[in-house]
This record gives sequence, C-alpha cells and structure tokens, in this order.
Amino acid sequence: MRRLLPAAFLFASAVPAQSQQLARRVGSVGSGPAHFSFAARPDVCGDGRTVILRWLESNTEMFIVTSDGGTITGRYDMRNQVCTHGPVRVQLTVLGGQVRSLWPEVGAGGGGRGRDLGTVATREAADYLLQLARTANEDLSSRAILAAALADSVRITQPLMAMAEDRRLDPANREQAVKWVGRTAARDGDAGADARVRALAADETEDSGVRERAIRVVAKPAGDAFLRDLYRRLTLIQLKERVIRVLGESPSASTLDWIERVARDAEESTQLRERAIRVIGEDRHDTRRLRSLYRDLGPVELKERVIRVVGETGDADAIAWLKSVAVDRAEPHPVRERAVRVLGEQTETAYLREVYDRLGDTELQERVLRALGEAGGAENLRFVRRVALDSTAGSDVRDRALRVTAEAGVATADLVTLYDAIRDPDLRDRLIKLLAERGDRDARAKLADIAQNDPDPDLRQRARRRH
Repeated sequence: MRRLLPAAFLFASAVPAQSQQLARRVGSVGSGPAHFSFAARPDVCGDGRTVILRWLESNTEMFIVTSDGGTITGRYDMRNQVCTHGPVRVQLTVLGGQVRSLWPEVGAGGGGRGRDLGTVATREAADYLLQLARTANEDLSSRAILAAALADSVRITQPLMAMAEDRRLDPANREQAVKWVGRTAARDGDAGADARVRALAADETEDSGVRERAIRVVAKPAGDAFLRDLYRRLTLIQLKERVIRVLGESPSASTLDWIERVARDAEESTQLRERAIRVIGEDRHDTRRLRSLYRDLGPVELKERVIRVVGETGDADAIAWLKSVAVDRAEPHPVRERAVRVLGEQTETAYLREVYDRLGDTELQERVLRALGEAGGAENLRFVRRVALDSTAGSDVRDRALRVTAEAGVATADLVTLYDAIRDPDLRDRLIKLLAERGDRDARAKLADIAQNDPDPDLRQRARRRH
C-alpha cells in the first residue's frame, strides 16, 4: 500500500476551509476507528451493508455496491432486508493520522464505530472525499469516490474529470475517476464530460490504462462513430480490442456490420479478429452471421473460435452445422476435432457413434471415444467397449477405448474380462497399468494371476512389478 499523507497536511490548501476542518478532525483521531455522516441523495438506500443507487430514479435500473466492494448493475436480492433511505455514514480506520480504510454505509440505523466526527454538510464531505481519492491507494480511492457520489445535491463530475486529467496522480486513481465520470455525468447533467473523456481516449501520450478506461466510458451509442474512427488511429492492440468490446455493447446495426468487417479483414491481427468473432457470437448472439463468415476465414484458430462460439448456443441450426463440419474431410483437422468436442459437450453422442466409422481419422475417433466416456451412459460405454474389443481397429484407438473405459469408472471385473478377451500384448500391458491404478482387491488378484500364469513372460514380469 502506497504511503498516505497525513490528513491535516493533505488538505492544507487544496480544498475549501470547511473541508480542511473535516480533514483536521480526521487527522486528530490519531489511530483508531471513526465516522462522520452527511445527507444522502434521494435515489440512495441501503441495509447497513449493501448500498443501492437508483441512478435513473426508477426500479428498472440500479447500481449496487455490495458489502465486499463488488458492484452489480440491475437487480439484487436483498434477502428480505429493507432498503431504507437515510444519511450516509462514512466509517474510517485511521492510523497515525492517515486514513487506512473507508466504507460508506446507508440504512439499518444504529451508530458508527469509534469516534463520532459529527454530521457535516454534503459539499464539505464530497470535497474532503474527492481530495482523499486523489492520493490514496486504488481501493481507498474508489471507496472515497463512491462515498462522495452518495452526497445529496452535490455534483462531482467536474472534480472527477479534473482528477482524471491530472497526470501527476497515479494512473490507477485516474482510472477510478474516469470510471465514476461514466456513472455521474448523465446524473449531474454534465454534457461536456464526454468530450473530455474522448480526448483522453485519443491522446497517444496518455497512460494506456487511463485511455482504455476512457474508451469504456465514452457515451454509447452517441460515441459509436467516434470509437470506430479512433480504432483506425490506435496503435496498441489492447486498446483496439477494447474498442471492439465496447462497440459490441452498442445496439447499432451499422456497428455490428463494422465488427464483422474487422473479423473478415485479413490485414488485421488474429487476436483482434478473434475478439470480433467473440463479440458477434457471445455478446450479440448472432451465430447466423458467424456461420456466414466462417467460410471466408483463413487461420484455423479463427475457424475454431467460430465453432466454439456457435456451439455454445446449442440451437438446432448450430448443431446441424457443427455436424456437417465434423464429417467434412476438406476441413482442417483441428477444426473438425473442435467440432467433435463441441458436439460431445452438447450431448450429441448418438450422432458421434453414428459417424465414428466415417470420420476417417484416428485422432478424431479417439476424440469421439473421449467424448463418449465423458458423457457416460450405458450405450456410450457399450460402444467404447466394442471398439476396445475390435481386433480390426487400430491399436491407438483401442488403447484409447481401454483408457476411457477405466476412466468412466466401470467395475474392475469388467477390466479383468477385457484382459482375458484381448490378445494384443500392448493392449494387455495397458490393462495391467489400469489394474495397478485401481489397486483394489479384484485388481490385485488379477495382477497376481497374470504374474503367475500369463503365457507372455514380459507381461508376467510387468504384472509382478506392478502387483
């Protein structure tokens, strides 16, 4: 944790006199818990631990801060707790005159812990908290800004924007300020904040983390055209990827077309094209568009990504398309393998059993066997067992079938039966290893029998070593 300046010194001349007075009172605590209170905005309530901010002053959209510092946008189960309006109580931990931790509380009644520093005016509290946020460590800075955002009748977007633009401050704190500008600008009616956020995002001399946060905060969909234009001028992959992700949240059809063009662009990096594919499928759920662009993709990893994203939907059209890819021998091997894996995850095991012999590829057949074993079920395991016993099949797939059978948890007696039915010494050696891994009474008994009676001296020796 970065060293914090003593509170009384920190605010000596940077904030109004009233805020300096609050800073001095905090500093005078020395060491120990303390708290102060101020009026909360009318769209704020809580249960003493969780704080809810109804930014739009309706029940359809909420910004929630949980007691562990996490945030949620949307609905939240209060677990039968009453969310009550009331003053904000800022609980502090002070050590040597320095604020070490801070947490705002609303609702639930009761008093704070430690010294009561009294009730202060909202402007005084907000000025104090925002000044603290400038030089505190990142976590404390974020919580101080949160507390300031709860203050009634106070607009904080302008000081937050000034903090975001101040290059003397730690980039992490500036990022916190930009993030909160995205939450307060509309509420405060600050129409000019978005232009300043855009300037941060476009400034090539700025810290990359601050720029990335600014890209995330640019107003949408009003900022879509700006972000598409900015993308062309960016040089850092991480920032270009962030633009794609942010634009993926836009409802604009033209923006979705733009993202598809990124996915198709062979001049773009594979990383950015993959991100565009993920946005189209995972964020916009347009798998039909993905299937359409699939045939025009070159790199195998991009084709694999399309298959993974399309497969996650599990709808009938997606499954039918994946089946066609799995059996198409013109497709690259890794792509077909990915299709088989996804079909297994979607429990299309009956189809995998049906096409097993048509795959024409040992590795794909092994992948089918693994998928069947992972899915389990009597029919799947009977199929795997038949492969293990098929003397016309390749030794690799039979070996995989034995391993899948054992991993599926069949009884040791079944492994013993397989050993007696199979004559291939390499496969018998595999079964010796599997029996040794079981280590139960039946397995030990069979190993002892092999060590004593098997006609193959090498297998007898291996069984003795593993018994």
